[in-house]
Amino acid sequence: MLPAHLLERRHRMIVAVLAAHIPGLLLFGLARGYGLGHVLFDIGPVIALTVIAMLPRVPLRWRMIAACTGLITCSALLVHLWGGVIEAHFHFFVMIGLLTLYQDWVPFLLAIGYVVLHHGVMGVLQPDGSPSPVQRVLIKPPSTRVGPLTPEERNIIVTTDTIGTKYDTVLDRESAEEILKAKGDEAAAAAAASKAQNDAEKAAAEKARQDAIVAKETARAEAAGYNNLSVPCARYLVRARPTPRA
Repeated sequence: MLPAHLLERRHRMIVAVLAAHIPGLLLFGLARGYGLGHVLFDIGPVIALTVIAMLPRVPLRWRMIAACTGLITCSALLVHLWGGVIEAHFHFFVMIGLLTLYQDWVPFLLAIGYVVLHHGVMGVLQPDGSPSPVQRVLIKPPSTRVGPLTPEERNIIVTTDTIGTKYDTVLDRESAEEILKAKGDEAAAAAAASKAQNDAEKAAAEKARQDAIVAKETARAEAAGYNNLSVPCARYLVRARPTPRA
């Protein structure tokens, strides 16, 4: 427990935060499209709790409880005026953190109980028919077991299910992996055939070039007066010459 003078100082600061919520909630409610009477009715309890928290003749413990209840009520009103969005719920966390400045269990536990009660009651009163937080707790989770289904259980599920035997009929025996693999093999075979054809064309071109060189050298030898040499000898001499590199 803090000293009285320090606790009183922190209480005044918390009450100032509480009082600042009154015009803030009023303007926010009007900006959200609520009527003035509706907003004044909502913030009426906050005004009353702020007045109680400011009265010096009220014991400090009760003033702390009034300030605590007022701040958490501001959080609940913010959630209501904001349409229940998730972002508005962070105000609860901030206010509970602020109340820890009292370093007293009574305001802190009161704030926690207020939050639990608010979410439980407001959850039950949801008008849209969706499961409330309290009802969700009462919903039994799905149960499981270890082991496969028996044929009788499988037949019951298949006959009662909306899909039924739709997926028992095989429409395409080839999987996507098999189709892609076949396309890859075809592409590889086409690339290998193209490479082999290019190699054959290069070999034929090289052979034609060599034949042209032989014919040219043979004609040159005959023109130079090597009449005593037979044509095969001339071709032998030509072939024995080293072929210039390209």
